[in-house]
Amino acid sequence: MFIRRRFGFFKNLKEKIFGSDTNREFVGKDMYGNKYFQIYDPDNFPYKREIEYIEGLHNPKMDPVWAAWLNGREMERPSDKEVEESYGNYLKRKSIGEEFDRKDEEYMKNFRETMKKITKPKQKAYQATSWNPQEKPNKKY
Repeated sequence: MFIRRRFGFFKNLKEKIFGSDTNREFVGKDMYGNKYFQIYDPDNFPYKREIEYIEGLHNPKMDPVWAAWLNGREMERPSDKEVEESYGNYLKRKSIGEEFDRKDEEYMKNFRETMKKITKPKQKAYQATSWNPQEKPNKKY
């Protein structure tokens, strides 16, 4: 029986020794600059999808359209139109968020000014004084 895919330790070892770049095809790039690749096995069947993050693995950002392709939810790579629409939606959501933050800051500024007007002034802070019994000789302690 012919097994098309190779799993496990030996497959990973082979990829590290010989490199997986031999059957690696560049598929596309997302709005963040990440690069996506399709990797083929020796029989020229696609078996793996990879991403090269532009910012490294510590802070990965990924376009949702490309994430669906990378995780196997979509069989075909995203078209240029889908990538463009995704980027347009991202810019739209970003501008909505910035507008919300601007309005929220304005409302909070008005709220703070109103609270200053309607709240009572704070009581005078207590200041300790030294005690001298000769100041008030008639007072019994």
